Amino acid sequence: MPNGTLFHTQPASPGAWVPFNRNHQAARELGPRVAPSDLSRMPAGVQHRGVNRSLAFIDQNFHRPIGLLEVVKASGMSRRGLLKAFNRHLGMAPASFLRQIRLKHAKRLLAEHNIRLCELARRCGYRSVNSFCVAFQREMRLAPKQYQRRYLLAHSFPYR
Repeated sequence: MPNGTLFHTQPASPGAWVPFNRNHQAARELGPRVAPSDLSRMPAGVQHRGVNRSLAFIDQNFHRPIGLLEVVKASGMSRRGLLKAFNRHLGMAPASFLRQIRLKHAKRLLAEHNIRLCELARRCGYRSVNSFCVAFQREMRLAPKQYQRRYLLAHSFPYR
């Protein structure tokens, strides 16, 4: 790829790990798919140029309100082609992937900062606080500030 951001999500064979660009935010956000022993490597699998281009676009733009048409344009594919390829290679739609990335970023911000919900929603690319809170609550089954309180409570006391 021109900018060196290859993104792989599913192992081509068990134990097959391929290096990826550490600056690729979307790859870092997938957490459980990263080898615990080496966070600088990702499982191999996405061999689709259009999906990789769309992942790079989402990675660079998740913090602002973007829509499917922008992701489709960045991929260089048709809308239907991208949706089918994304689902085949990642097992989800681009909108679901974008939501996962945004919510993982929101959880990190909630854990590290005490910021207002309107600022949090803006930094995660949501157009409104309401849409952010609805998405967060559907995913986490907690309101954002409840999640923050539970996270801080769980990490503020030493283990006994």
